[in-house]
Amino acid sequence: MGKILFAKRISILTVGLCVAALAVAQEFTVGNIKYRVLDATAKTVRITDGKSTTGDITIPSTVTEGGVTYTVKEIGFKAFENNRNITSVEIPSSIDSIGEYAFYECEEVTEYTLNNGLKIIGLGAFASAKKITSFKIPASVVNIGVHAFLFCEELTRFVVDPANTVYVAEDGILYNKDKSELIKFPTAKNLSTYTMPNSVKIAKIGAMEGCGKIENIVFSENLDAIEEAAFMNCLRIEKVDLPAKLTTIGQQAFASCLKLHTVNIPASVKKIESGSFYMSGRLQNINVDPANTEYLSEDGILFNKSKTSLITYPSGKQEDTYKVPSTVTSIENRAFISTLALHNVDLPASLTKINTAAFFGCSKLQEIICRAAVPPALANSVFGGGVVVSKVVLKVPTSAIAAYKAADVWKNFKIEGADLSFCSPVEQDKYEVYPTYTEGTVFVVADREGKATVYNTLGQMVKTTSLQQGENSIDLSSQPTGNYVLVVGNKTFKIIKR
Repeated sequence: MGKILFAKRISILTVGLCVAALAVAQEFTVGNIKYRVLDATAKTVRITDGKSTTGDITIPSTVTEGGVTYTVKEIGFKAFENNRNITSVEIPSSIDSIGEYAFYECEEVTEYTLNNGLKIIGLGAFASAKKITSFKIPASVVNIGVHAFLFCEELTRFVVDPANTVYVAEDGILYNKDKSELIKFPTAKNLSTYTMPNSVKIAKIGAMEGCGKIENIVFSENLDAIEEAAFMNCLRIEKVDLPAKLTTIGQQAFASCLKLHTVNIPASVKKIESGSFYMSGRLQNINVDPANTEYLSEDGILFNKSKTSLITYPSGKQEDTYKVPSTVTSIENRAFISTLALHNVDLPASLTKINTAAFFGCSKLQEIICRAAVPPALANSVFGGGVVVSKVVLKVPTSAIAAYKAADVWKNFKIEGADLSFCSPVEQDKYEVYPTYTEGTVFVVADREGKATVYNTLGQMVKTTSLQQGENSIDLSSQPTGNYVLVVGNKTFKIIKR
């Protein structure tokens, strides 16, 4: 039995040594570049670390280790990241893939030579190549990752081999082959007005991010979607007139456009993602076509159509006081972010939630009036970024003081009670609506001329009508049974259609 156990131990030890030897054999270094074997049978390797290389480098197409010659097929994830000692790189035709962030922040490189055979350029592969003025894309490239050329501050043009079947360059600007997608506008291209070809339907992620010389964009008439950060940090753009077929504005699409003062949104837009215009410090007006069924603007402020959600308060507005409409139940992500002129804000009794970073960076905020009897729920970092809540006065209904003092975040404010007459919303307009349960007709008695709008539970406008002083009727007989919201002036009413 002892001999059998000893033999088993020797067998296990031998297998372990073989595995260790195999692991060592999978990685090796040749000429300051580390490699990992991809396929021992095919004899292919990936570069995993080139951070010790210097000067002008030519990546070899083959390397030999232990008497075996391997073909270099890939440059791996962050392989040369932050190497400030290389000045030019030639990539051989044997390499078919450049991994994510492979040459990120190689800021001293003045030229990359990409040879035919390369298929994939990964996410952020050449980001922050600050001295590169042009990129030549070979015919073989079929996939260019997001932000591959981000922060290439001196980049003036792309050149694409005419034989490439996926991409094309026109006037130095990178598109997909049929020019339905704007992929990347060179950051340093010396052009004040860019007229987007009418073939373009999508402005891709980061398409014109950081283009500091562009002052005006004439959008494609057929543009359907603006993706994330597509025009972020376009520092000289002052006004944006979005085209009539646009349906989607991605998150941060026009963020940090420091001179932007006006955005005009057409009726066609169905989706505006979070923070589309945030940190644009001079923005004062977001104007929505009245025919838009999803959104509306009031005094340049962006709401959903039923005005229950405040989406964006332009951070360049100069008023020091703002009263949120009594219809609003939620304030969305980054809605007031970095609105430096805002000192006082009045929140309605209807408010139930304030979302992430809604008042982040509103560093001059001095007083909040919150009329809600129940403290609105707060998401993360609602009042961060220089807002010292312990110095901000929070006025709440006297009956709700205990609730606010017990609520997370709210309890850190300088809480003061106010009498109920103060805390009740002051309505200038007077309306009477009846019946709120109806089979067809709702009557509105108004003390002045105005407008009434009816929305379904999806926030879609189903009817709008002008109001005269006195009694008015609204016919809902053609609408399906269900719940509706009637907005008249600055009041909302729940209507149930039976």
